[in-house]
Amino acid sequence: MSEHKTESNLAEGKSNLFSRSFIAICLTQLFTGINDNTFRWLVIGIAKGYVDVGNLWGLSQSAVLGLGLACFVSPYILLSTYAGYVSDRFSKRSVIVGCKIAEILVMFIGTLSIWCQSPLMIFVSLTLMGAQSAMFFPAKMGALPEIVKPNKLSPANGFYNMMTVVGTLFGMFMGSWLADMTAPLGSEHTWSMIGAVVIGLAVTGTIFSLMIEPLKVANPERPFPKNAPRSMLEDIRVLRQQPAMFRIALGIMFFWAVSAVAQNNIDQFVVEAGGGREIDKTPFLVAVVVGVCIGSVLAGLLSGDRVQLGILPIGAFGIAISSMMLFTINSTIFDETQLGIMVREIPLISVDDGNEFEAPPPDIVELAGDPASQGPEIGKAFVVVRLVPGMPADRSGMAKDDLVVSVNGDALTNKITFEDHIASFQRLTSQEPGKKVAVVVQRSQIEKPRSNAGLRLVNPQTITLNLSVEPSSRIKWEYYLACLLLGGVGFSAGLFEVPLTAYIQHRSPKKSLGAILAATNSMTFVGMLVLNGAFMGLRMDIGGEPLLSARGVFLIIGALTIPIAVYIVWLIPSVTIKFIVLTLSKTLYRVRLEGVENIPESGGALLVPNHVTWIDGI
Repeated sequence: MSEHKTESNLAEGKSNLFSRSFIAICLTQLFTGINDNTFRWLVIGIAKGYVDVGNLWGLSQSAVLGLGLACFVSPYILLSTYAGYVSDRFSKRSVIVGCKIAEILVMFIGTLSIWCQSPLMIFVSLTLMGAQSAMFFPAKMGALPEIVKPNKLSPANGFYNMMTVVGTLFGMFMGSWLADMTAPLGSEHTWSMIGAVVIGLAVTGTIFSLMIEPLKVANPERPFPKNAPRSMLEDIRVLRQQPAMFRIALGIMFFWAVSAVAQNNIDQFVVEAGGGREIDKTPFLVAVVVGVCIGSVLAGLLSGDRVQLGILPIGAFGIAISSMMLFTINSTIFDETQLGIMVREIPLISVDDGNEFEAPPPDIVELAGDPASQGPEIGKAFVVVRLVPGMPADRSGMAKDDLVVSVNGDALTNKITFEDHIASFQRLTSQEPGKKVAVVVQRSQIEKPRSNAGLRLVNPQTITLNLSVEPSSRIKWEYYLACLLLGGVGFSAGLFEVPLTAYIQHRSPKKSLGAILAATNSMTFVGMLVLNGAFMGLRMDIGGEPLLSARGVFLIIGALTIPIAVYIVWLIPSVTIKFIVLTLSKTLYRVRLEGVENIPESGGALLVPNHVTWIDGI
């Protein structure tokens, strides 16, 4: 069959943005995004609980985040060829419905794994979720140009991406909330809460997928890929035959790889800033999702009925600047006391004179609780894990790795923490500026008393410090600044991603769209795994501390984005300048366009304008 004949058998999209099929596929994607991320972040929250009790193969929290992403992403690489084949060989509507039905089964298996409290089966369930999503991906992306009109593809992608991002971020919130509400380890209300939410979301998404109208088969004669690696390379070869399309695919790969690492890094950014609950991520996630929604919709509106690649460098520079500015957020912004201190309960492994083990003094025993069944630990201790220079806690003389014994004469316990004592004292002395409270700490006489195993006190020195309890205003404004910058990252990401997706959908040859999307898919998730591995390496625990802070990871993300933005401007300078000038001219002039539909999407066109002003040439 000739290429011309194959393409003529394909139905070009004829619907607008208010058609039943477009609304149905957007809602299907919304609930898919919510469920994928609810389950993924629920698993991560539960896995972090296993880390806290020392029962997850010796992994750190950052390693758990990386493992979760790897489990979810790996099937995209292994199954991308088959997913592209299924998307081309069968009706994309049928593939979408079939994948949604499979999602219901996967969510049942996942809930059962959590109920059985098997970490291995939980991560296997997450991998199955990734496999289902991998098969779903080319069909849902390829269905858009078969549903909507070509001149509506850019705004359609804007709204579709908004659904994706809203689903992703809402799912992160829902998964974090479920992890908190069903703690410990998802054992509370497993079926009534976890099962009801994830299975219910899967069923709802399946119902919406049934509302998509039937779609034609793209390539009914495509042979089954018996050799998956070879077929994957063949898909990439098809993609590389079109240099412009290949560069777009590289841009998509970079965007999603950075996005995946940024999601994990937001979690660790919150932890390092003093957030102790999974739900503490919510304000930052809301900031990101609002930014992406606005950016995606604006990119669609600015593009109009064309694919505007001139938006790309604006989005890239926005991501770079916002990410690097997050490095400046150095306060414990989730510190309820607003004193620039973060105190955590960590294992106390020994109290000695540096040569031989001695029993802990009475105050430490009282603090630690019953040491029975603690293994190598002798109890738990409240330890200063972070101090912000120049803040009240730092000025009082506190030092990192100090063990906090008491506040105002009251010993700390598992139920009444350091923050509780300080917050109570702040309320009582709110009308007394400059009021200080006595804090008793024990300080080890070795340089680095804390390791991955816990805290070791050597010849501990007991010190009483006078801590000012007047909150610092810096913490509050840095919190809002962090929300604003994360919103800027999301807004710029929306501007960056919409033109890329619209271009690859609109300009790809119809009969090989599935192969091109599959190749793009493979490259994207290989890039995600590579950058995820780099994230795990940069966050590797060394002496109880990560090699690089979450702030440092944001700085690297921004630095990596700058050359991408510069390359885009160098590659398509005329398109970039044209878009900027056209946008500015529309803000200064009332521009009325007539007959623009006569200008072809590709090829040459002769314009014979009547020169009226100096701006006409531009």
